[in-house]
Amino acid sequence: NIMDEKGDSKSERFALQTALAQEGVYPPQGMDKNSCPRTGKIGPCTKASINEFQKKYGIKGENNVVGKKTLEVLNNKYSVKGVI
Repeated sequence: NIMDEKGDSKSERFALQTALAQEGVYPPQGMDKNSCPRTGKIGPCTKASINEFQKKYGIKGENNVVGKKTLEVLNNKYSVKGVI
């Protein structure tokens, strides 16, 4: 299950950017919030941040996309668990 521009809702992509910001990798190194605002779109800033997140957690082979391993780490850290 890969997160991409077509298959996921804007709110899911925005949540991804928020989680990456919590991790300290969004905006990516060398960029700032003005040049990389959280928009709910997966563009160059988000891809670079995903890459930094994957390096941080030793995730290999997903090449800047949110694949199974990346999603698993994100869900373990940021999913709401339990009954609402």
